[in-house]
Amino acid sequence: MKLRIAAIILCLVMLVSVFAACTTTPEDGNKDTGSGNVETTTAKPVDSVTDDNDEMDDLPSDLKINQTLKMLYWEEHTNMEFFPKEPTSNGDTINDALIKREEALSSRLGVDFDFIETPGDSGNMGAFIDKVSVDRDGLKEYDIVAGYSRTAPTLALNGLAANLNQLEYLNFSKPWWPASLVRETTIGDNLYFCSGDISTNLLWMMEATFYNKDLLEGYTDVEDPMKLAKENKWTFDKFFEICEGKYQSGETELYGCVYYDVNIEAYQTSAGLFAVKNEDGVLSLSKEFSDSRIPDLCDRLIAFLASPDVKSGNSTKMRDLFFNKQALFTTDRVFIIYGKDNSTSSKNIDFDYGVVPNPKLNEKQPYYTNVGHPFTTYCIPSYIPETRQNNAAATLECLASESHRTVIPPLFEIVMKARYTTDPAAREMFDIIRSSVVFEIGRLFNINEWYTSNKFRKVIISGKNTWKSDLNSNKALIEAGIAEINTKLGG
Repeated sequence: MKLRIAAIILCLVMLVSVFAACTTTPEDGNKDTGSGNVETTTAKPVDSVTDDNDEMDDLPSDLKINQTLKMLYWEEHTNMEFFPKEPTSNGDTINDALIKREEALSSRLGVDFDFIETPGDSGNMGAFIDKVSVDRDGLKEYDIVAGYSRTAPTLALNGLAANLNQLEYLNFSKPWWPASLVRETTIGDNLYFCSGDISTNLLWMMEATFYNKDLLEGYTDVEDPMKLAKENKWTFDKFFEICEGKYQSGETELYGCVYYDVNIEAYQTSAGLFAVKNEDGVLSLSKEFSDSRIPDLCDRLIAFLASPDVKSGNSTKMRDLFFNKQALFTTDRVFIIYGKDNSTSSKNIDFDYGVVPNPKLNEKQPYYTNVGHPFTTYCIPSYIPETRQNNAAATLECLASESHRTVIPPLFEIVMKARYTTDPAAREMFDIIRSSVVFEIGRLFNINEWYTSNKFRKVIISGKNTWKSDLNSNKALIEAGIAEINTKLGG
């Protein structure tokens, strides 16, 4: 394939967080619970993945496009995704898997790519979207747009993304398209963007809770978190209990838990408390967003972060405390098993670690896994001719299908669960974490600029529980934002 790119893509073992140049900026780009036995029903996990990695797509065997397609992609993507680092095999598992995916695409459809790289992370979303908008004047006419997770939803609202459900070849019932994402983002009968096995970054951005096994085993009265998780007993109560009283002063301080602040919002997801409900393609503000469970959980987390046992900060440098064995726990994206951030640092978890899903409100509730924002959503421009849209649709289906068979299995089974994991129990936890992934449409659309995406985290970090009053002040705006999505995308 023609790889017209300006930047060198880091190899897998040095991949890291999406914000290299600005390690003190929240990764969502906004620069600016109780434990009662109440179950939620907003999201349904455990349907996003399958063990059937041999399933084939429905693309016609004689389908040939025989063209070079132009893909606009965001240059700050964290991990190898669109193409391999090296065009020939170099022994790197993911590099070589992506080569096989390229070869399959070329062999099956005769498709080559002209990659156009442009800044597109949360801080550059506006410029990225403008580039897509200007393109309608015929400057480049991209066939596929691959951007930061919240980019494609905004493109859809601006009328720049085609309705994928009206195009040929895409089959969203296939396992490479997560059922949770398809279900939550289908508005009316329309779907404007997609992700899943096509995005390696989606897998690496899964949020989980890690702990230092050696440090934790030094406490004889502490229950094994992975055993608790396997028995469906890994709750906020247990998590807080284990972290309590673990702070140790001295030349090298020790904490019960440390956070890079942006990851705190993963707990709203793990508690099953989502902002927006999608019922048969119609969006509405969920009852969970207005009842007592979110402010109750905010109270508990505010108190938790205020204790000496916990340290948090708005910088990826907070990860160093965990890497340097100065904390029992941290909650973060799973890429921390091999790298700290997307600088040249190779800092990672280099000790024996345990991993569990993020804690839940109570034992009856299922686990819910949040996915950090820096994964890729794919869409097709609405303004290119229908024939080109269908060619792009066939290409996306082929890419996702081939990824499902040739890229994701080695990434998950060989790299994530074998190369960087030594404990069979931890490997089992990764299965639980992956099978519990859910997607929340409020986070993707960032309704009311930031409220449905990261308000939860901002309240907790502020130390003042203003959730109820802030929601009352913003509720009309949030509902207006939801109504706009229904009107523009559901018709």
